[in-house]
Amino acid sequence: MVRAATRGDLEALLHIWLSGNLEAHSFIPSEYWYAHLDEVRDQLPQAELWVWETDGTVRGFAGITGDYLAGIFVDGACRCAGIGHALLTQVKARHPSFSLSVYRRNERALRFYLREGLTIAGAGTDEATGQAEYTMCWHGDRSD
Repeated sequence: MVRAATRGDLEALLHIWLSGNLEAHSFIPSEYWYAHLDEVRDQLPQAELWVWETDGTVRGFAGITGDYLAGIFVDGACRCAGIGHALLTQVKARHPSFSLSVYRRNERALRFYLREGLTIAGAGTDEATGQAEYTMCWHGDRSD
């Protein structure tokens, strides 16, 4: 089920964030993600966070700040079970428009967002990693 995150979820969210980034972004050195762990630990409580919980265990989450979706992360063992869709549906219900960035090489995420009705609004390079990325947008509920 989707619910608002609590402070007690922080360590689970950090674990899912780190493992998800290491797996999805193997084209970026792992040191990059480890180096940003403390920063993310500080930023997560400042974001609007929605979690998917099954049997008392957090299996995924979405984080949005303002109208920027920082990401959707799902435990690797639970992917392709509708968790990402449920989290994104929650974000769409609360935010009539938002944007996000996705690395071009993260084809799985790119396909997911396109399937969910987001559109590519621009292309650029992430200065921190040097990786090509797309800016994607959601404007209204056009897919559900």
